[in-house]
Amino acid sequence: VQPRDFTRDEDVRTVNAGVRKWFQTGSVSHEVNLAADYFSMDFENGGARYQYPVGAGGSNIYNPIDRPELTTPSRLDDKVYTENRFSGVALSDTLGFMEDRLLLTLGARWQRVKVDDWKDGIKSKTAYDEEKLSPSMGILFKATDQLSLYANYMEGLSQGKISPTNSLRPDEIFPPFISRQIEAGAKYDMGKFAVTAAVFRIKQPAYETNPTTRE
Repeated sequence: VQPRDFTRDEDVRTVNAGVRKWFQTGSVSHEVNLAADYFSMDFENGGARYQYPVGAGGSNIYNPIDRPELTTPSRLDDKVYTENRFSGVALSDTLGFMEDRLLLTLGARWQRVKVDDWKDGIKSKTAYDEEKLSPSMGILFKATDQLSLYANYMEGLSQGKISPTNSLRPDEIFPPFISRQIEAGAKYDMGKFAVTAAVFRIKQPAYETNPTTRE
């Protein structure tokens, strides 16, 4: 048993705005969407760990052992302060053909991921500022008034993961990564009830901490 104090202070602010416009070009309908978003999060982590002496005996949920409260920490965690700034602008156009029985969506999204962090007042070398223009597309076919078939593809820029506290480089922020998703499915609408089925694949990096080397 290793008790731990953990403190976290967060300040989060978000802004989201968008406009939508419908119009016709001949027999083709258009639904144009323009959206912008901004996410800001400042947070600080800190805490302390405590360790009972060796030979204090084991304890479990079925036979718990009462122990005196520890007041002297065996280790103080680093104070980590992080600033996250995520922003993006997306533009898409959904084109309708065959009296809107066939819908084709084409779009793109610009994203920026900016992360700065400090450890015990010293700025870390893991800070980064990355941006990417990601495509997105989708198609939907209304086979009948009840049955719709669809497929889509999109990409996104995501913040990198943070290494666990028990690793060799605790609380290190990895660079952002690109996730890619492809999906296909069907929907059958029966009025009060609807049935949906879909298959999808999301591709993104995986993270692992080696239990022996802790890397």
